[in-house]
Amino acid sequence: MQVQDVMKKDMFTISGSATLRDAIDMLYKEQVSGLIVLGETGEMLGMLSEKDVYSTLYPSYEEFMKHPESFTNFQNQEHNIADKGELLVKEALDPDPMTTTPDTQLMQLGALMLARHVHRVPVKDEDGKLVGVITRGMLFRALFRKKLHLEK
Repeated sequence: MQVQDVMKKDMFTISGSATLRDAIDMLYKEQVSGLIVLGETGEMLGMLSEKDVYSTLYPSYEEFMKHPESFTNFQNQEHNIADKGELLVKEALDPDPMTTTPDTQLMQLGALMLARHVHRVPVKDEDGKLVGVITRGMLFRALFRKKLHLEK
């Protein structure tokens, strides 16, 4: 089986100029754990996952090394969550997510996703145009349902 046999063509997307508050709201309402981030002309800028949003609560290694004392007050950090909502999505996204093509074999993609701890992968055609998305759950259901002859 190939990615094109399983991928979803309707994707959850958000603008890079949206706020994290908007992204978090969409993640909750749509009950998904990641969004494809688009630029002003519809090009893919990257991916934003729950993990990326959560990471904004913590300093980078460099920030921590410069001022470790300011990052050890976890209650204060929790109180600052509301401030993070005003960050732009493009400031928190993964700018270089793993991508795949429609003709990639599911087993090959599954191995890469497992090795890289990736949960969702944008699908791009030969021209680099975004055409879909595939998640680890979709891949799991497609492979095991078919091979174990389970009902849908």
